[in-house]
Amino acid sequence: MDEFVAPSQRHDFEIAIFCALALEYDAVTLLFDEYWEKDYGRATGDTNTYTAGRIGQHNVVLVVLAGMGKASAATAFSSINPSYTGVQLALLVGVCAGIPKDNDGNDIFLGDVIVSHFVVQYDFARRLPDGDDVLGRPSSNIRAFVNTLQTRLHQQRLGARTLDNLRVLQDKDGSGYYDYPGRALDKLFEPDFRHKHPPSQNCIVCDRCVATSHPACRQAEKLSCDELQCDEARLVPRTPRQTKTSEDEVDNGAELHDGHLWIHFGPMASGDLVMRSGEDRDRIARAHKTIAFDMEGAGLFDNLPTIVIKGVCDYADSHKNKRFQNYAAATAASAMKALLQQYQRTDRRHVPSIINVPELTRYISGLPGGLLE
Repeated sequence: MDEFVAPSQRHDFEIAIFCALALEYDAVTLLFDEYWEKDYGRATGDTNTYTAGRIGQHNVVLVVLAGMGKASAATAFSSINPSYTGVQLALLVGVCAGIPKDNDGNDIFLGDVIVSHFVVQYDFARRLPDGDDVLGRPSSNIRAFVNTLQTRLHQQRLGARTLDNLRVLQDKDGSGYYDYPGRALDKLFEPDFRHKHPPSQNCIVCDRCVATSHPACRQAEKLSCDELQCDEARLVPRTPRQTKTSEDEVDNGAELHDGHLWIHFGPMASGDLVMRSGEDRDRIARAHKTIAFDMEGAGLFDNLPTIVIKGVCDYADSHKNKRFQNYAAATAASAMKALLQQYQRTDRRHVPSIINVPELTRYISGLPGGLLE
């Protein structure tokens, strides 16, 4: 059995994990294998608060952002550089809004996971003759790793490990907080069908909402589809993936989505606005070939090699709600750990943290070419 020792210095950490919300952070912490209690400190001017530990064979630091959006993400990323100089890979883990289909035509359902190694900033995008100007061109290392994950062998491993990790997370929590909410709550409405009061409820603002540019009332945004009696005749027909029910849960009818959880690979659209329009969602997806929306990715990619791993919690339309947030945070955290279980650790030479002449001499002597010979 492998024995792991806490790193002696900040430089020994290679992986940084960023979450925008506390609920995302909580899901990730449930999958830590060990916490390192040592106070590693931080560089002057660094505003991040770090949680250090181990996931699999990797030493990681976890950061929850000061707020949502690319500005908070950029601040956290710029702060980590002087403190954790050995970080080679950043993972942005949490929840996102999904496009109903990926670029291969596969349905994306709530709770599915999006893995992306490049981002299109759709609210400030430039079009080039050969396509979009994407942020943070991924390094050859990241491109090779993500391409490997998309092979049949590694997709199967990634999927199986994600399911294993999800069950561990749910068992550790034990409260049902991260359980699948149920297929009946996974509803996709037609893109132009607005979330608003029906005529029978006599809302003056919603009665005037007959075009995409017309607003619905603020109260409608806070109400569920059940409360607004959203017309289910306007649901998009979809063939659900078959779900599994464990023998232990047949009596209470609990549904398990994880038996058919999918991981989709594709570009992420990132912007500072919360996407709440099915028509705008589809327009941006067609223009940029993106398969999901988030608000932080654009703040990260120009600083460190980054992979976004996010669970789909809504469809980026006016009917969005938070019912799937906890489960989506759990599936993203589970896929993150599965990804790290397949990410190969880089051999590193120990660099003395305190200048000690005999130790430094031995270190330099071991460098290629034997500089002291």
